[in-house]
Amino acid sequence: MMKKINSSSRILIAVALLIFSGLLFSSHNEWADNSVMGWFANMGIIVFMLITISKGLGLPNGGFLIDKTRRRYSLSRLQLVAWTVIILSAYISQNFTVFWSYFFENKCCDQLPQLSEIPVNVLGLLGISTGTALVTPVINQAKSSITNRSDARRMTSGNEEFATYEEVLYNNTTYENLVDLSFSSKKGKTEKVKKGSNIGAVYRNINIEDAELVDIFRGEEVKDFDLVDISKVQNFLFTILTMTIYAFQIFLALRNESNTLPDLNNTFLLIIGISHSYYVINKAIVQSTPAKKKLERAIFIDGTI
Repeated sequence: MMKKINSSSRILIAVALLIFSGLLFSSHNEWADNSVMGWFANMGIIVFMLITISKGLGLPNGGFLIDKTRRRYSLSRLQLVAWTVIILSAYISQNFTVFWSYFFENKCCDQLPQLSEIPVNVLGLLGISTGTALVTPVINQAKSSITNRSDARRMTSGNEEFATYEEVLYNNTTYENLVDLSFSSKKGKTEKVKKGSNIGAVYRNINIEDAELVDIFRGEEVKDFDLVDISKVQNFLFTILTMTIYAFQIFLALRNESNTLPDLNNTFLLIIGISHSYYVINKAIVQSTPAKKKLERAIFIDGTI
């Protein structure tokens, strides 16, 4: 019970710090007039809040980027968080000073100020990122359920001509990627500890602490979980390119005291859309279909075949 209260308290403190820091930053005249500094500060505050929430829930610092089903870092979550942090922090920086001046300094304008509009293409970009982040876990869940059922049907029917997905897992990776050697103080010896398992064709870490940031470039199935997924690399590179260019446009707009966020070029929006479509379609295809058993000789951790 104490742990739950402590976790809730940390989350509330993080939210309170976010609000308080925004008010403090905007109330200082020298800083309030510098929207660029406000943008940087807001980004830092939002990231700090996400890290604090993750720690409050007992997750690693980057826990908000981890897919809870696979217990691995997620590229789609990273993209959604990155775009949200960049765009939301800039939007807050643009609008907060105006509202502060109106309500607390009475020097803005005669009428109640309105929130600035977000360009349609920017909303489209957020929609693509949000859609991908929502769809990919559904695809993984469906893929794991379908392949897990096919595994069970094959085993219960007595048809063992083809290998199981677990056998595929242990025949398509190195021993070190699936096993940790840890010293047991109780038994006084080094033991083999299993790191990974599978749900059908989908690979998952046994412990969330084994999640690594490089997971965003790795495959997600038993046959390629420790290999580079080229669709993820392509998607990441296009995202970094678009994000860098748009962040620079935001920087120029804030420095010139623009009241609206810059619009995103149609070409970049199209590139992001194509890249995300390829990424999602590639994820939906099962890559780890088991071969015949004479080609799949399973060697498990305990040495059995």
